[in-house]
This record gives sequence, C-alpha cells and structure tokens, in this order.
Amino acid sequence: MKYATAAAFLVAATGALAAPAAKRGNSTAADVSGEIPSGIPAGAGFLLPSVLANHDITSNLNTLDVQTATVRNGNIETSTLYEFYVPAELAGKRCALAAFAGRVGNGDNVLGTGQMDFFTSQIVDLAAQPSGNLRDQGPIGRVEFNPDNGLYEYVGDIVSWSNNFPCPAGKTIVAESVAVGEFDINVIKQDTYLTPNTIPNGVSLVFASA
Repeated sequence: MKYATAAAFLVAATGALAAPAAKRGNSTAADVSGEIPSGIPAGAGFLLPSVLANHDITSNLNTLDVQTATVRNGNIETSTLYEFYVPAELAGKRCALAAFAGRVGNGDNVLGTGQMDFFTSQIVDLAAQPSGNLRDQGPIGRVEFNPDNGLYEYVGDIVSWSNNFPCPAGKTIVAESVAVGEFDINVIKQDTYLTPNTIPNGVSLVFASA
C-alpha cells in the first residue's frame, strides 16, 4: 500500500434535515478481517462524521443531511461532504476512509457505476458552510461498491493516501464524495452511533495500528 503524509482526506432523497451530530471521538473495535483497501483491517476502530451535508452541484448549496447522497443522473448532480474530528489519542495510528452500504433494498440505494471519487476540502466548519464545497485535492481515491460484502473497495490507479495515511490526530478534516460516470447513484443511510463488532453504515474514518 502506498503511504503519504497528507493530513486531510476523503440523489435521490435529501431534505432540510439536520444530521444528528455524532459524538466526537466516538469509536469502537470491530472484529473484522481483511486489509485496506480491499476490506477493513482486523481490530479496526471507526470514527463517524460529526457533520454530513449534501452539496448540490448546480445550485452550489449545502444542506445538512442524514445520508450519503452522491448522485449523477441527467441534470441532477450532488456530492456529499463529511466532517470528522480525529481525537488526539489516535496519534501514531493509520487512518483510511471506509464506505459501507449494508442495507441495499432497505434504505440504501446503489445503481449505475456504484462508484465514488474522494476529494479533500478546504472547508473549516461544515455546519457553518451554507454553500460551496471548496474542493481541494483530488480525486485522491476511487471506490466501487461490492455487492458481495457491501463495502466500497478501492479501485484503479488513484489510491494515494486516501486508503492509508497517518491519522491527523487532534484535527478536524472535511472530505467530499463525488459521483463517477454518466449515471451513478449512491444513497447510503449514515449510522449515527456505533455497534460493537460491526462496520458502521455510511462513510466513516477507520483507524488501526500502524
């Protein structure tokens, strides 16, 4: 796996709903196997986004949301913005973005290419950013939905540090997921709490020992 030193990273139905704030530093161990980027490392922990917002590419407006709604369908194009707070105690660990749609047919909807590109963002405070995605670096990673396990797995040549990078301990970071191709629907309900030994639904920040 390629390592890098960067400190920041990685529609259907949206509404004017405020996403429930995840507890800062909320994490849990998960009894799962595999390795980044094809899966989740054994003994990994997760951080949930503290703020999630839908970004309308046409209007440039951001709307607080409760799900990933990364879509390209005709004249409709939306991306999703995620804010994560990384607690100081994660210093020295490796981090990665993880996307999981474990409820397809029961709230999650993945159609078309089933892919997302991740970008960094220069947004400092997502909840206070009513418009603009302030896209920075990227695409710094492409993931594709695997219906066999529900995970979005890293594909192609663009993997860089989005799938394995030093955890930016003590910092708040914002990432954006962007649709790929002409027809791409990724609507994934975001878990707002963590269940032991379970990969959280939605997009999370996974961490493990270096």
